[in-house]
Amino acid sequence: MATESTKASATAASAASTNDDDLQYYTCDDTALDAIRKSCPWKDDPAYFKKVSLSPSSVMKMMGGQ
Repeated sequence: MATESTKASATAASAASTNDDDLQYYTCDDTALDAIRKSCPWKDDPAYFKKVSLSPSSVMKMMGGQ
């Protein structure tokens, strides 16, 4: 059927579009993460975090405009 082949080609296309750069956000090195958490570098360096993302609803909650 046409729908079966369409689904198969869509699945193959989405699998092919995934690359290592995209996967870096979904993988974790547990030993490195534990070492960072134990050393707490953000306590000594106020500029430790270079980038922060906030959703508009979190900003509104922080500003008090629920």
